[in-house]
Amino acid sequence: MAPRGSRLRSFLVLAIAVIQVLPPQSRLTFTPSRNQGWGQAGRTTVARAAVLDVTTAEELDEAIARTAREEPNVLIVGYSTTWCGPCKLMDPKVKELSETFEGKASFLKVMGDKDAARMQIMKREQVRTVPLYQIYKDGQKVGSVSGADAERLTSKIEQHTGMKATEPSNS
Repeated sequence: MAPRGSRLRSFLVLAIAVIQVLPPQSRLTFTPSRNQGWGQAGRTTVARAAVLDVTTAEELDEAIARTAREEPNVLIVGYSTTWCGPCKLMDPKVKELSETFEGKASFLKVMGDKDAARMQIMKREQVRTVPLYQIYKDGQKVGSVSGADAERLTSKIEQHTGMKATEPSNS
């Protein structure tokens, strides 16, 4: 049996070879579009549910303002850092929640230690601990969840969307 490193190396070589063989039009390239959500090279919508990265305070402010004038009217903003272990544990759960509540809530993520602009966002929002999830509805902050508490986050989202996590979103 080959050593683990050797098997991983073989897998990576194979994966890269497969990607290089695929014609460009069959590769998924995700590009944001205000009208279509996230799609395959702007053609068909692959998935709208996603946790989008915020890089500027203006992007965050626009997303919050958008909840006051259009659907979905609930926004979850997650604050994290690259070194935060509990944040990494929550990432898959938050992605799952973005899929569950598709059409009912939008999800954003601010990685506070990526650059000065995101650090400023965290200072402005008075983020003292990570992970922190702020919940906005109709343009107003209506709650927050501090720490890696997936059950509490789910409960808060259910409360503000009026939908149970087990129900289809009908988006």
